[in-house]
Amino acid sequence: MEKFIIKGGTPLKGEVQISGAKNAAVAIIPAAILAADKCVLENVPSISDVEVALEILSSMGAEIKRLSKSKIEVDTSRITDGTVPYDLARSTRGSSYFLGALLGRFKKASVPLPGGCDLGSRPIDQHIKCFEALGAKADIKHGIVDLSADKLIGTQIYFDKVTVGGTINALLACAQAEGLTIIENAAKEPHIVDLANFLNSMGADIMGAGTDVIKVKGVSKLHGTEYSVIPDQIEAGTFMVAAAATCGDITLKNVIPKHLEPITAKLRKIGVYVEIEDETDNVRVVGRPHYEGTDIKTSGEAYIEVYSEQRQDSGTDKVGYAVLHIKDNGIGIPAKDIDKVFIKSYTGSNGRNNAKSTGMGLYIAKNMCGKLGHNIEIKSIEGEYTSI
Repeated sequence: MEKFIIKGGTPLKGEVQISGAKNAAVAIIPAAILAADKCVLENVPSISDVEVALEILSSMGAEIKRLSKSKIEVDTSRITDGTVPYDLARSTRGSSYFLGALLGRFKKASVPLPGGCDLGSRPIDQHIKCFEALGAKADIKHGIVDLSADKLIGTQIYFDKVTVGGTINALLACAQAEGLTIIENAAKEPHIVDLANFLNSMGADIMGAGTDVIKVKGVSKLHGTEYSVIPDQIEAGTFMVAAAATCGDITLKNVIPKHLEPITAKLRKIGVYVEIEDETDNVRVVGRPHYEGTDIKTSGEAYIEVYSEQRQDSGTDKVGYAVLHIKDNGIGIPAKDIDKVFIKSYTGSNGRNNAKSTGMGLYIAKNMCGKLGHNIEIKSIEGEYTSI
């Protein structure tokens, strides 16, 4: 297992060039399929999820040229099939975006359910709802999502909950659908806007990205383009906090200050010096020896992990034990603000999950959540013991 060993105690000082946004890049790369042409992408981050997305394109027949460390040329004109390889799709969450892109171009797609980092349950039911609203048929068997449609027709799509992935797939699928599509309760993140801008640069007609209502007038054909991915506001925010935490002095280059407004406001409130240079839009963050306290509003989601073990005694498996561990997204969340709890079960050290001990853990978890006195939604990430 790889690991980083960090020796702290030293203020971080200097300049850092912020990379392109991962969340934008992993949506824009599949979107290039819709062009059936050459697209030149700049400010592309050099990270594993991006490399996997490019490998998926290459496996389907696209030609990839790396023009520099952060600049690539993607030619998707030779892609003729809408099938994504299983192993590649399972290694990244962003593989689900190939559903919308392939459906939009070929009116069919076959993509394994996404894998990637372990950040909790990310169901694609809202994605499927969107595809079906546009006229596609969906079938999920053996971990493969198959989509097919005679044609895609613009419609009104309302997401039951805000979903970044669902909004991205909706934009990809309806960019060339017939007529007008209205997406309501849409996600508003910067990478949603970036994807819409990329599609518009290819000839799409998308309005309202960045608001909760997006209107898409379908066009018959898209074309190649040259586009620069936005800077990664999450990476930038991490360096800003690092400067504050170490009493450092860091200047961030290649950033969009507007995307950093929430964290800038909180850092300034506690006493961190944050300067935005007018001419360059560089952001300088200088830490202080002492800070004031403040409140941070989070998503209000907590995670309960259920660890299940089996012990062997004289060759006979005995019922093990379940341990509950509360996780709060790294920031203290008062119990009264928790409105959703995700439960995950872990397989025991011998490779088997003990149903009885894990079930007992979920039973305890439910009782514990009930004592908080609120209507709390319980979700089992594994989905095997929801009846407990």
